Amino acid sequence: MSVTTILIALIVVAVLLLGIIITVIVKSRKVKPADEYDDEYDDDDYNTRDDEEEDIRSRRRRQVRHSDATIPLDVQEQTKKTKKQWKIILENQETWEKYTFIFYDNIGIGRGQKTPEFEKYITITDDPRISKLHCAIIHEGDRLYLKDMDSRNGTYLNGQSLDEPVAIQKEDVIGLGKTKIEVKKILRERD
Repeated sequence: MSVTTILIALIVVAVLLLGIIITVIVKSRKVKPADEYDDEYDDDDYNTRDDEEEDIRSRRRRQVRHSDATIPLDVQEQTKKTKKQWKIILENQETWEKYTFIFYDNIGIGRGQKTPEFEKYITITDDPRISKLHCAIIHEGDRLYLKDMDSRNGTYLNGQSLDEPVAIQKEDVIGLGKTKIEVKKILRERD
C-alpha cells in the first residue's frame, strides 16, 4: 500500500467521523424553529387540558373544603381564570438548551431544586457560581421583572448588575455566574 492510499483512507474515515459528530450535536440541541411558537398563545396542549377539566366537571361536581364552608370548584376556577397566564421561552446561550414555561406569577432560577414559593424552577447545575436560589422572574402588573434573590455573585441583565427588579423583554440576556440566558419570547394570554 502506498502512502497516498493510506492518506486517502484516513481522510475518508475522518470525514465519516465528522459527519457522525455533527449529526449527534444537531440532534442533541433540541432547537425548535421560531415558527413553531404562536404569538397568539393558543397552544393545542392547553385546549386539551381545558377539555379534560370540563369532562371531569361534567362527571361529578367536586367540592373543596375551606374552613367550615365548602366552596364549589367552579368558583375557584373562575378566580384562577381572572389571572392571565404568561408564556416565556428562554435559551441558554452556551448549551442552546431551551426552557419554555407557562405560569401565572413567578419562576425561580438557581442550582437548587424546585421550591413551593415558585410555580416553575430552572435548575442549572453545571455552573458553581450560581446560588441555590439565584434570581426570579416575577409578574407585576402587565410586565415581567427579573429580581436578584440575594445571590452571592449577583444577577445581570444585559451586562448591568441588578439592585432592584427590572422589567424584561424579548432579546434581553440574563447573566448569572458564567451562564447567559436569552429571553427568546414573552407571551401573555389574551382575553
